[in-house]
Amino acid sequence: GVHGEKAIGGPRPELGNGRIGVGASIDMYSYSDGAFGYRWSYRVIPVTGFVNYHVTLKESKLDPYAGIGLGYYMVSTSVDGINTSASSARGSALFLGVQLGARYFVKPNLAVQAQTGV
Repeated sequence: GVHGEKAIGGPRPELGNGRIGVGASIDMYSYSDGAFGYRWSYRVIPVTGFVNYHVTLKESKLDPYAGIGLGYYMVSTSVDGINTSASSARGSALFLGVQLGARYFVKPNLAVQAQTGV
């Protein structure tokens, strides 16, 4: 997927000198498998807008953050099998999520990132 974030303003003294960032992401997850003459597949495309709070650590290359996001899932699935006609379904839903993550800057403009959320 693609993920982008932009800081809004500078350090915020009222928030412990942390920074606020806003961003968006779009991803695609897919899975397919089969057994006993049947084949099925799933595809999920979440589109998300989010706001993160980045904790300021003095003299550190580590950038931890926590945030919330609002997004939209687009889901499609299909199944095909022996002696059956192919069928498919599509659906979509809004979602609200939270995330925790950190970036480690190996260079001033290059970082590795790890993130988890629900």
